[in-house]
Amino acid sequence: MKCKLYKSPFWYSVVIAMLSSFSLQAQVKPVYESSKGFYDYQKKMNAYFDKHGIKKSGYKQWKRQEWYFETRVAMDGKMVDVQKKNQQAVQKAGLMSQQLRAGPEEANLVTGNWTHVGPNAVLQPNGGIGRVNRLAFHPTNANILWAATAGGGLWKTTNAGGSWASLTDGLPNLSLQGVAINPVNPNIIYILTGDADGGNSGFSSCCSFGRNSTGVLKSVDGGTTWAYTGLKWDETEGKRPFKLLMHPSNPNILFVAGGGLWRTNDAGNTWVQTMEFERIYDMEFMPNNSLVAYFSTNDGKFFRSTDGGISWALQFSSPNPQARRTSIAVTPGNSSAVYMLMSNDKNLNNLDSSYTFNGLYYSGNAGLAGSWVKRESGLPNVFSGDGTGLIGGQQNYDHALAVSPANDNQVITGGVSVFVSSNGGTTLSYVDDNLANYHVDIHELAYGPVGTTLYAATDGGVYKSINFGVTWVGANSNLGITQYYRISTSAANSVLVLGGAQDNGSHLRSVNNSIFQMIKGKDGMDNAIGQANPNIMYVSAQGGDFYKSYNGGSTVSLFCDSTTLAGYGITIDYFWVNNIVLHPTNDHIVYIGYQPVVRGIDIGGTWTFNAISSQPGVDRSGRTVLNVAKNNANVIYAGDNRWGSNAEQRLWRTSDGGSSWTTLTIPYQLALFTRLTINPDNANDIWLTYGGYEDGNKVFRSVNGGTSWTNVSGSLPNVPVNCIVYKDNNASPDDALYIGTDIGIFYRDNTIGDWMPFSNGLPVVEVTDLEINEAAGLLRAGTYGRGVWQTPVYDGACTPNLNFSSHPASTPAFYSAGTSITSSASITGVGSQVQYKAGQRITLTPGFRINASTDAKFLGYIGSCLSGGIPLGFKQSDFNGLPGFLKE
Repeated sequence: MKCKLYKSPFWYSVVIAMLSSFSLQAQVKPVYESSKGFYDYQKKMNAYFDKHGIKKSGYKQWKRQEWYFETRVAMDGKMVDVQKKNQQAVQKAGLMSQQLRAGPEEANLVTGNWTHVGPNAVLQPNGGIGRVNRLAFHPTNANILWAATAGGGLWKTTNAGGSWASLTDGLPNLSLQGVAINPVNPNIIYILTGDADGGNSGFSSCCSFGRNSTGVLKSVDGGTTWAYTGLKWDETEGKRPFKLLMHPSNPNILFVAGGGLWRTNDAGNTWVQTMEFERIYDMEFMPNNSLVAYFSTNDGKFFRSTDGGISWALQFSSPNPQARRTSIAVTPGNSSAVYMLMSNDKNLNNLDSSYTFNGLYYSGNAGLAGSWVKRESGLPNVFSGDGTGLIGGQQNYDHALAVSPANDNQVITGGVSVFVSSNGGTTLSYVDDNLANYHVDIHELAYGPVGTTLYAATDGGVYKSINFGVTWVGANSNLGITQYYRISTSAANSVLVLGGAQDNGSHLRSVNNSIFQMIKGKDGMDNAIGQANPNIMYVSAQGGDFYKSYNGGSTVSLFCDSTTLAGYGITIDYFWVNNIVLHPTNDHIVYIGYQPVVRGIDIGGTWTFNAISSQPGVDRSGRTVLNVAKNNANVIYAGDNRWGSNAEQRLWRTSDGGSSWTTLTIPYQLALFTRLTINPDNANDIWLTYGGYEDGNKVFRSVNGGTSWTNVSGSLPNVPVNCIVYKDNNASPDDALYIGTDIGIFYRDNTIGDWMPFSNGLPVVEVTDLEINEAAGLLRAGTYGRGVWQTPVYDGACTPNLNFSSHPASTPAFYSAGTSITSSASITGVGSQVQYKAGQRITLTPGFRINASTDAKFLGYIGSCLSGGIPLGFKQSDFNGLPGFLKE
């Protein structure tokens, strides 16, 4: 029997409307409710993706968001002002150091001598170093520009990207969305905090994987020190502005465009919100006429001002209700020309013909109403990689547009990839990133006020082109901004470093320099290097996928994922970052922290897998912590800080290799634990760290395998503790531990009895992983925004003699020697501060130089080395002598 219902136009429209409504209701993502907090939102989001699958749009962005914020909220899940907490912790750590320097406890003051390992460059076609959000240019020198990065702060180059220097290592928030330079005095710099691009992935307020803004900061000394302007927010307000723009003829007037438009006319002292919108994405001034300005919004609207940005009038509005993010481009080659690139939200129910690429629009009459024409739309979809897909891409994450300063018909767009046009956007051509040598995910395309070089700010760093985007070269040398989740080293080769980087894959350092090689793409996660055979390497990527190399990283192959394990009857659940631990004496046996814990054994390239933590009724998990005792491989600790339907914290221990497990006591329930380490000589002696902001509850110790615990948080500042490692000193001193926090490193042992700052020379940055290379006596730190760093471990001894021929640019440091220090180093970086202290003599040989014009400083002292105490020299506010500290 045939149904005639669908022949009726009325009933057809009703059915389609019902289906559309049902589809939209079923697929709409949960909305963050500030009254309920992050953990409620987390539960709803995970339920949403459990239902719709990990291929659903926004999954990757959500998992990054979850990884970052679950240990950086209050115990009730409410958002906190992370920057304020970090700044308070920085000040406390500085006070701890100052008090120790001034008292008899100076002999117990340990500091570290941190230097940057890298990467300063990442090989492989388009090997990325880290995300850059925005660029700014010197008014008259084409070689000088500044880069505002997603997690590494502000950087400056004086040779067009040949090398870079950091200007913000002392700031407690290294997430930046914008930068503006005073053209009359380029030492006056403004930065817009936050990471709106990272926070614009379709989620409602709360906490994207990009940080919220705390306002605009200003430096009047080229970046040596910073202070807030009158535009200052609390991170809990959820502000995520997209652009900082300076008036072209009056540097005292600036604009911040985002969830509204803010304006200052007194160099940042006071600000007025002149417009209110959910999102203003872009703003530009008309070339050669500073009275005319433009801005565009998240619903495809274009506004124009004729009084320098004081008042505004709507000139164009997209008829498509799904119109969203917009970018504007102008050119001095034709002052009246205005281009606008517009995207659509993807239609969730896919029942109409709405495409991701809304259109490229053009006005030849300074944006006035009635002058707009659509030059291109539909295909190629400039937001979907190679342009062939109608729906797809990440147009809410990266969105860029530029026009040649000499030819207004040369238009270039940026999204996932680059597209160019030589006829004003009538046709657009895809530029393959693999052939043209640029990194995908374009956040800004820009020409400077002088020169003809086109620059791109991307997920992989800065790239430049001299032929209008046809080919590119990297401009990332010394731009140390990589965001690492985890790192690893090998006792058999002290040079080797593996790192898993957000957006930029898995990196390997195989020679003694700062150049790394990308050996696997996607987001790099946890990793491991064989301790007996360093040619054995393991890396991982999102989705719980693990890869192995037998030849030192030259080739890698997948050996473990959900599909592989399903063949063994093992069903897994996993986090964004999944743990891998090697057997202490067999580099071919691995333990992977899924739920359940999986043991893999590789015999001649043939793998077998067992779910060692699965027993009837209980599926134990190593998703948060997983560690195997070095002195007894049968002792394994596993833990999950959101296990089961009620998201409980659970710890387990096995002493028979996984045949049976004991549930352990959780020492603290009001924050989430983050990492666990084991005394290499005693499998019952364990240490557990905590994230969150519960003061005095950061590190706990158990000497009986987790049956009972002692709080050993001591004097630690109130910031998340992300990682911990145990240094085996054979009890000289005993219980030597290092922890990585959101502001740096701390150390303790039984002789000292409390935690001491150990961050001398290290930026104020989130330390996400720590590794000790016992053979070389080095402690290495993986950071979330400033790459990999290293220092000699603390041993309570004093080095007799030191000899320096160089110091890294802008890396402050204190060096102490028992007898002598000799140096021919050049101290030239912006804000560099170097101190020497020697027992008998300091000799400065030819070549030693201090560049006072960059505010570099040097102090020398004659005095007892003691145990590394820093003499009183620089101001307390200069925490560790770091450049770019925040003045409150």
